[in-house]
Amino acid sequence: HGRDSCGVLTNGLPPPEPHHSMATHALYAWAKYRAQQKNIFTKIPKESGIAILGSVFIASLLIYEAREHGLKIICCLESNKKRQQHVLLGIPILPIEDIIFNKDIDHVILSSERDQDPYLKNHISSMNPKVRTTSWKELCCVETKRTYKTQTRAIRILKENAS
Repeated sequence: HGRDSCGVLTNGLPPPEPHHSMATHALYAWAKYRAQQKNIFTKIPKESGIAILGSVFIASLLIYEAREHGLKIICCLESNKKRQQHVLLGIPILPIEDIIFNKDIDHVILSSERDQDPYLKNHISSMNPKVRTTSWKELCCVETKRTYKTQTRAIRILKENAS
């Protein structure tokens, strides 16, 4: 049902324009993946323990997608103290500092909609350099087998995927 909805959402819908945010382009690409019955987590080994940085809208979508792919979701990591020590869709929300000592986390998925991924990656790496960090936006671009270095290049890649 959810995949059919994505097809309806993207069928005939033009891709976002270059001036739209990276998040808008990534959401469009994600919906196209779902419409094609693809999962954005396919490049992450199923035995990986993941943490999702954030606990709002995109984090919720990532939880459903990661579960569908069979990933072990350890927790959501959150800097907002008001959200910590709660549960999101059965996943505990823990302070971001837990990345320092939690040995079950192999991979952190950034759920931020803002274009601050390099900063967040550096922040996670400074706390635990052994953990791999990937943005949900990068996961949506995985089909190109390229990584983006600037927002402009990423937008171009997403437009290629959309056509």
